[in-house]
Amino acid sequence: MIANKVKTYLEGSGSEIPKERMDVALGLMEHSLRRNLGDNSAERGGRKVRMPRPSGTWACGREMVFKSLALNGEPYGWRSRLTFTHGDITEAMGVMLYRQALDSTGESKILLSPADNGEQLELDVEFDPSVWGVEGEKFRLKGHMDMTLDVHGHGESVVDWKALSVYSFNDVQAAAGDSDHPWWAKEAGGYVAQVRWYMMMLRLSGRGDGKWGAIVAVNKNTGHLAEAVIPYDHDAEVALIRKAVYTARMIAEASERRAIVLQDSGDGDEATDIVLAEWVREFVPRAKFTKNMVVQRGTVMRPDGTKGKCFELDTSRAADPEAFRCSYCDFTELCYDGFSVVALAKPVYRTNGI
Repeated sequence: MIANKVKTYLEGSGSEIPKERMDVALGLMEHSLRRNLGDNSAERGGRKVRMPRPSGTWACGREMVFKSLALNGEPYGWRSRLTFTHGDITEAMGVMLYRQALDSTGESKILLSPADNGEQLELDVEFDPSVWGVEGEKFRLKGHMDMTLDVHGHGESVVDWKALSVYSFNDVQAAAGDSDHPWWAKEAGGYVAQVRWYMMMLRLSGRGDGKWGAIVAVNKNTGHLAEAVIPYDHDAEVALIRKAVYTARMIAEASERRAIVLQDSGDGDEATDIVLAEWVREFVPRAKFTKNMVVQRGTVMRPDGTKGKCFELDTSRAADPEAFRCSYCDFTELCYDGFSVVALAKPVYRTNGI
C-alpha cells in the first residue's frame, strides 16, 4: 500500500518537490540533528520520573524502569542518539516521498498527519486497565506518530517508518506475508508493541477504530522497502497493558525509594542512582533473553585494556532471538553489575576477570 506507492513514484518520472514541502523535510532533519547530536545533557537534580513512551523497549521491564528513572543521567546513550538520528532522517524522507506519491495519484487527502507544516500528531491518553480485564491503577502514555492515514473506513490509522539493518529488514519482509513468522513474537515487545500502543491511543481518543497499523521498513544497506500491516489483536493488547501496569508499579516504588534515600542521605542524584540501581537489580527481574553468560578462557580483551579470562554476556541471536537487545541497551552496565563494554566489531560486555 505505502511502500508500493513510493516505489511506483520513484520508478516513474517523479515530480517537482514544492519548496514548502522540502523546507519541512529539511527542518525535521535539522531538528533531529540538533536534538540528538547537540547538547543532550540531562539536568541532574531536576529529572522527571515518567512512564515509558510507546516506542520504549516493552520486551524488558528492567530497561523500562531504568529509562523512566533516568538512572544514567541522560535519556539516551551515544549509540541510541546516532540510531535515532538515522531513523528520523529516514522518516522525514519517507513522509515526503509518500506525499509526492499521493499527489501523483490524486489521493493527497488520505494523509492526515503530519500536517503540511510538518507537525506530527501527538496524543496523551489515559488507560484504564479494567477495560481489558486487567487489575491495576490507571496510567497515561504520551507519544507522537510518524504518519497517520484515513483509508478503508477505519478512521485515523498509524504508520511507523523504520530504518533497519539487512537482518531486521529481511525479517519484516518475510513476516509481512507470514503471520507465524518468528518476527511477530520477537517484536511483540518492540516494533510491533509500539504500533499497537498507537493503535490503542487512536481508538481511546476517538480518532480511529484501532483495527490496523503498519510498519514501513527501509533497508539501510540496499534502499529496498517493505511493509508489514499490524492487525488488531486483543490478547496482544492485554499483554501490553499488563506490562504497563507492572512497569508503572515498579516506577512508583522506585520513586518512593529515591525520595527516602535523598531525604536520609542528602548525597544528591548521583549517589542516589547507585542505591536505586541496586534496588532495581534486586526487585525488577531481567527479561528472559538476558540470562546468558559465557566464560572467555583465552586471552581476550577486557574492559580495562588488559587481556585474560573473563565473563562475557552472550548476546548472539543463536543464544536467543532477542539477546541482541542487551548489546544496544543504554543500561547494560547498570543491569549487569561488574560488566563494561569493550568496543569491538559490535558492543561486547565483559568483566575484568573471573
